Amino acid sequence: MRKFLLIAALVAFAGAASAQFLTFGLKGGINTTTDVFRNVRLSNDNGKTGYDIINNKAKVGFLAGAYARVSVLGFFVQPELYYAQSSTEITLQEIGSTNVSTEVNKLNTLNIPVLFGTKFGPFRVNAGPVATIILSNTNIVDNVSGLDQDMDKANWGLQAGVGVDILKISLDARYETSISKLGSAYNTASGSKVNFGSRPQQFIFTLGWKLF
Repeated sequence: MRKFLLIAALVAFAGAASAQFLTFGLKGGINTTTDVFRNVRLSNDNGKTGYDIINNKAKVGFLAGAYARVSVLGFFVQPELYYAQSSTEITLQEIGSTNVSTEVNKLNTLNIPVLFGTKFGPFRVNAGPVATIILSNTNIVDNVSGLDQDMDKANWGLQAGVGVDILKISLDARYETSISKLGSAYNTASGSKVNFGSRPQQFIFTLGWKLF
């Protein structure tokens, strides 16, 4: 899966590089991620000990990478490739107790969106699919003996947003939602699974610089 996605990204960039109406540049920005986990009990002994996830709070992450844009007759295709780190503060309550603690879940990913859009003067609207390859993530179940996360290697989502181009500068604001889950369960030492839904949503704000 990872090799396929990387090859697809390289082919998209190579195709863009040979096009007549090409824009290529670098970009960086911030993201905020919410709704990573919902209604999850982290326990390895049928709920006698462990934690309940009672809240998610978005924290600011970052991203950096490159983009290419091929424009034809007022429409464009824009493949991108960027590294991102997203963070969510997760509030845990100990089962059978009022004790509350917080953990920060960090996710490091390689993201490959392919956006389709149109321009109105300097303004753009665009939307398209995004493939997210999971490079690494922190494990919020380290405090629960015998649990480990069952995370997928890749995730599929959709991005949509608006942008504006001013000389060599491009500004973008997007919303991203997941089509597939980042994970589906925690594995326990006894071989059973604690199921959950993990469909992160993001707001993404970037600043780009056109190289040519």
